[in-house]
Amino acid sequence: MKNKNLPSGTRDELGVQAEVKESIENKLFKNFRNRGFRKLTTPVL
Repeated sequence: MKNKNLPSGTRDELGVQAEVKESIENKLFKNFRNRGFRKLTTPVL
């Protein structure tokens, strides 16, 4: 089911695809954290 309110180029990620993405994100976050960077989150509109 497509949500007409989503910006173009966005999509849900499920199952293995979501797990792979999360694994990559965690490795990147750890790498940046080890170099002194801190995570920044912004409010969702």
